[in-house]
Amino acid sequence: MDKELGRPFDTPFIDADEAETSFSLVLFPEMNRLDKACDNETIG
Repeated sequence: MDKELGRPFDTPFIDADEAETSFSLVLFPEMNRLDKACDNETIG
């Protein structure tokens, strides 16, 4: 989904971060499948 493929994004979309997920949970919680989320270790 990046510019190399003719799309408008600079980098390829991989997954939502915690900020995007938080907004999504507030705006449309019925579309979030937290049972499908994986628990990852934060590296930073």
